[in-house]
Order: sequence, then structure tokens, then C-alpha cells
Amino acid sequence: MNSRENFADIFCQRFPCPRPDFAEAVLWRCVPTLRKTLVRLIWRIDPGLYQNDLFLIGEVGNATTVDQVREIINFFNKQPATRSFIRQRLKARLSRGKLQALAESVLGQPTTSQATLAEGLRAGRAQKEKRAHLF
Repeated sequence: MNSRENFADIFCQRFPCPRPDFAEAVLWRCVPTLRKTLVRLIWRIDPGLYQNDLFLIGEVGNATTVDQVREIINFFNKQPATRSFIRQRLKARLSRGKLQALAESVLGQPTTSQATLAEGLRAGRAQKEKRAHLF
């Protein structure tokens, strides 16, 4: 049995929310900013359209590592049930990239791209400093 806290537990501590409200709280944080109004309207008409998103969030909530989060999201990316006009054309959906970034920040593990970017910035600064010393 893993004694490490999962994403949902840590999220609910960090962003005070009751555990039963976890999935919906994460959904609203991970909807693209420009689509929030549209998603809220659709949510009021038929919240069932976001059942797959809430299920995905619940699965990610059980993850204790970033690798688990990536595996879960990659699995869901391949599911045909997540494709519809509202999701594909109107983009009124959960941003899986935002979900992954949120989970990674909450779990305290940087993404590979963030680590690579930070490493690249440090290397660039070092080269810039070397050039500055030459002149």
C-alpha cells in the first residue's frame, strides 16, 4: 500500500475544497480561459457532456506521480468517446495540458519540458556571461 498522498488529497489541502467537489473544482481550473463562458453555459444545459472530463479528473486524482498522470492522460487521449462537435470544433472542454500542468505543480514534480526549458535558460545565461567577459 502506497502511503504517499495522491493528487486529489494534495489539491484539496492546497486549494481548500471538500473532497466530493474535487473533480468539478479541477475542471473549472483547467478549462481554457477563452472558453469558460461557453463551458458554463453548456454545463447549465447538460452537465452530462462533461462526464468523461470528470471521470478523467477522478482518475488523475488517484495518481501519486507525474508519470502516472501522463499515462492516464495519454490513455484518455486515444479514446474515441471524447470526440464530439462541442469538444473538437467549439473547444468547449477540459484542457488536458492544463490538467497535466496543474497535477505536476501540485505533486511538486516539474515537467520534462519545464526542466529542459530551465536548463536551456541557464545554459543561455552562462554563454551570455562568457561573451560579456570577452568585451
